[in-house]
Amino acid sequence: MVVVFVDSTDKAEELLVAGVVVNGELTPVFSLSPVKKVIVSNVPPFLKNDLLLRELSQHGRVVSPMRLIPLGSKSPLLRHVVSFRRQVSMVLNDNKEELKLALRFRVDEFDYTVYVTTDSLKCFGCWEEGHVIRSCPNNTEARRPVDPPNRIKRKAPTARRVEKLLS
Repeated sequence: MVVVFVDSTDKAEELLVAGVVVNGELTPVFSLSPVKKVIVSNVPPFLKNDLLLRELSQHGRVVSPMRLIPLGSKSPLLRHVVSFRRQVSMVLNDNKEELKLALRFRVDEFDYTVYVTTDSLKCFGCWEEGHVIRSCPNNTEARRPVDPPNRIKRKAPTARRVEKLLS
């Protein structure tokens, strides 16, 4: 995603209508303000993103690729594991503020229910909604949350240590 700031509302509206040419290809432009972060939960790993995106597109315009959300394990042995949640950015129909859905999919004679909720993008620099800190229009020098003090750094467990723990 590329974020462009312009100095007037008129220029922004002109870009929204006209689009931008990138590498010789016309690219549509979307306003950041109505973009909502959409979280899809309880997604079995075999459900394809295309299937989810097709269903979500009935509720608005999808403006980012579907992203797998990592499990968040600190262990290097488990960093590759993803959760049963996925994330996508959308502009919702009729400028709705939130989306709360339960979608049912039938796969191999079994029904699977996934849950869809929205969350606004929130800047951790100025605390306003609608953008993130790296694209903050309020010139917040890309401040990042500070690491907690006295953070203990541990060595990654070796395969031998893991085997010992598991036996």
